[in-house]
Amino acid sequence: MQGRSVGSALNRVMLIFAGSAILVALILWYQSTRAVYQHGVERGLLQIMATRTASENLLFTQAENSVKRIHQELSERLENLDPREAEERFYQLAHKDDDGIWRVASDLDDHTRLPSLYIQHDAIISPSLYVRAVASYDLLAERGPAIVPPHYSVYMDFVEKGLMVYSPFVNWGSGATRETDNYNYPTMIGSNPDNNPHREGFWTPVYLDEEAQTWMVSVIEPLDWRGQWVGTVGHDVAIDKLMAQTLVAQPDGSYDMILSADGRLIAHPEFANRINESKADLSLESLDDPKLLRINELITNLEQYPALIEDTEYPFIYTVAKLQGPDWLLVNVYPASLIEQRAFDAVFLPSVALFILALSALFLLRAMMQRLVVEPLRHLDAAVGEMSSGKNDLQIPIQADNEFGRLARSFEDLSKELEFRETSLAVAQQDWQRTFDTVLEHILIMDASYVIKQANQAFYSTFDLKPEDVIGHHRRDLITKANQNHFDSLNQTIIETREPLQFSLFVEGRNLNMEVVVAPLLDGEGEVIGIVEVGRNVTDQNLLEEQLRQSQKMDAVGQLAGGVAHDFNNLLQIILGYAEALEEEQRMSGTDLTSVEQILNAATKAAALTQQLLAFSRRQVMQATNIEVGALLKSTLEMVVRLIESNVQIDYSPPQELYQVEADQNLLEQVVINLCLNARDAMPNGGVLQIGLEHVGAEFIPEVLQDSNVNYVRIWVKDTGSGIALENQERIFEPFFSTKDLNKGTGLGLATAYGIVEQHKGAIKVQSQPGQGAEFSVYLPLTENAEQLAVSTSAADAKKPTGQSILVAEDDEMIRDLVTMMLTRAGYEVISAVDGLNALELYERNESKVDLLLLDVMMPELSGDKVLEKIRQANPSMPCLVASGYNEDGGLIEAMDQLITRFISKPFRREALLNEVGMLLDRQMAGNIDQN
Repeated sequence: MQGRSVGSALNRVMLIFAGSAILVALILWYQSTRAVYQHGVERGLLQIMATRTASENLLFTQAENSVKRIHQELSERLENLDPREAEERFYQLAHKDDDGIWRVASDLDDHTRLPSLYIQHDAIISPSLYVRAVASYDLLAERGPAIVPPHYSVYMDFVEKGLMVYSPFVNWGSGATRETDNYNYPTMIGSNPDNNPHREGFWTPVYLDEEAQTWMVSVIEPLDWRGQWVGTVGHDVAIDKLMAQTLVAQPDGSYDMILSADGRLIAHPEFANRINESKADLSLESLDDPKLLRINELITNLEQYPALIEDTEYPFIYTVAKLQGPDWLLVNVYPASLIEQRAFDAVFLPSVALFILALSALFLLRAMMQRLVVEPLRHLDAAVGEMSSGKNDLQIPIQADNEFGRLARSFEDLSKELEFRETSLAVAQQDWQRTFDTVLEHILIMDASYVIKQANQAFYSTFDLKPEDVIGHHRRDLITKANQNHFDSLNQTIIETREPLQFSLFVEGRNLNMEVVVAPLLDGEGEVIGIVEVGRNVTDQNLLEEQLRQSQKMDAVGQLAGGVAHDFNNLLQIILGYAEALEEEQRMSGTDLTSVEQILNAATKAAALTQQLLAFSRRQVMQATNIEVGALLKSTLEMVVRLIESNVQIDYSPPQELYQVEADQNLLEQVVINLCLNARDAMPNGGVLQIGLEHVGAEFIPEVLQDSNVNYVRIWVKDTGSGIALENQERIFEPFFSTKDLNKGTGLGLATAYGIVEQHKGAIKVQSQPGQGAEFSVYLPLTENAEQLAVSTSAADAKKPTGQSILVAEDDEMIRDLVTMMLTRAGYEVISAVDGLNALELYERNESKVDLLLLDVMMPELSGDKVLEKIRQANPSMPCLVASGYNEDGGLIEAMDQLITRFISKPFRREALLNEVGMLLDRQMAGNIDQN
């Protein structure tokens, strides 16, 4: 009886204890489940936001990638399109309407299939515009129908107030008026180098297209060509669906909105009308809405998007994501009570049902306790003991399909997993070792006393060592004596600071430059337990950096030389011109000419020096013609003979073949003379100067020309002098570098030759050994079947002036007066202009009277080439002589008809000026006779 009472009491105690435990467990379960469900809801909101953002980002990313591809392909087409072909096709594609605006020709005016165009009435139609208009038309005609969907349009803006666009929805050409000015659109303002010096792509602000009634943004890539800003390439992206979706009201008080990164409201259901009125340019500061300002403060400049934010001031939760491209923030606003209520509704009823079931099961608990708990725990306890002793393949005698049975299976699976992981660990160790040995930088792993534990294959290869020479050895034993003191200092620093150290190291014997990082390995308490060393071989990198610095230095000096020569030529023009005039006056009066001849000689030498500076800086204007190199060498050597002492023998055998190159004869003669004089100076006691000419095969062409398919001819100049030291060979083409004694060389001869040859798209190389002479080789591209430019007539052959009028435009007053005097004394009538705008005004007043233009290139208000371009629009056959100290573009004459356009370089002699003037007037007269 007592046993049964004790058993009953025990049962009651167990039931009370079990019931209490179940109740506590249910309460904890309710709280944790509700928290988990609420977290799941929040995570679901983030996932929805991420999915929606990814969909919207795809539209903007496609637009960015498409514009970059169009920009790249258009740039390539601009380089490959022939200017003359572009001009012809331009007038086939476009015509000028009665309102003065250029549009697509009527037979091509179909904006649903082909691009449309407008160019404003006051735009300058230049060769550059021909190329850009034709290239962009072809590109948009081919690519537009494929790349516009799902975008609205693709286009190219021109700086000439023009637009080439493919848009199947709007014909921008027919809609353009004389007030249409895309130059002041945000697309062009954002592309202007003054506003965008780094030439980066960008997105415009959002706007409502009034004609299409569509919300849009534009992605823009600035377009530069040959160093000049010429326009943009862009996509118009319709975002009306995004705007409409944002404005749809959400249930239960939630809603969407879009903010720009600079704090402007793009879309909001409550402010839709005000956004429309402001053209999507509604600043948050202009709204009396503290909640919006609070939201903007919380969501701006987060470290990660998408994000979920709980507002501590307002009972709301925000999910926010960043839209790529326009850099907008998409925000979903949810009342916090909505999420909490959903969590409560989802958890409460299951919790009540679970509690009722727990009470029902409680009365069965005691009977099942022994069978379901005690015995299984004993078997599990035994299994744990076996596993701790190292046995992995366990078999637990619990067959019941309950928690203990599953726990038993889990123990068995765990034992198998441990065995699998041990095997995987061994494989991972092998993979790590292979990766360790694949790294190109050498790596050493050492203990705290610098005894090497591991080294990768790069270390063995770099220092030609074997594992037995490294592993187990002290790091100091593998360092040269010259670096051991540095190693000791380094070791002490690392131990004291416990910070990584980076330093450069030169390895003697192997001539290696190394960049090395040594870092300590620290335990949890900050004590050094090991050392890691990583080293990289930077020998080749240092060599390339030195070559780059050398190239930059030469280019900087070249720019300085070119600038000095430009200003100096203007001064020399005045000195040389008035000295010639003084010489003529003194000759007529019978006065001694010695003084003025000395002035002329000095000015001529100074002019030659500036030509050397211009040649070195590669900023002189080339007037290239087709030249037979053998004939040029023969005539040049006739001059060289008079400059070389009799104890130097000149050896030249002209080849039987004829080699033709396109070159400036004067500059090429200067190269040959400089090389011959340099060879003469290397043989002060006499010797042999050999000059040769030959065609060279591809295997003998220098590396700098290897990518070309052009055939080359080699001019070589060889001497039997003292040779050039190896350390000087890398510097002989530098300006002002000379191995001659003081006051015996300017150091510009070889630098000048180098600049001229590079300007002719060739190369110059030297081979020399001390005491064995030197050989310089000049490689020039051969010209095949090229037509010879028209041969200039001499001043003596030019017809005498018969009252022709010449319009002279020169901003330098002294040079303008000098040129006027030269031409007036020769019998011409001169109309003088002080700048470009003045030249246009005088031409309009004297159009029927002017026979020839003489224009300076660089003038204020309007440059010479722009003046010529405007005059030739009215009179395409107007001859012109262009003058300049230098022309940095160098392509002015090449882009024009050379039969009626000539270039004369300052300073020029009176005879050269009259020669060029007479030649152009003769050509004009011959052209007029042919037309008649």
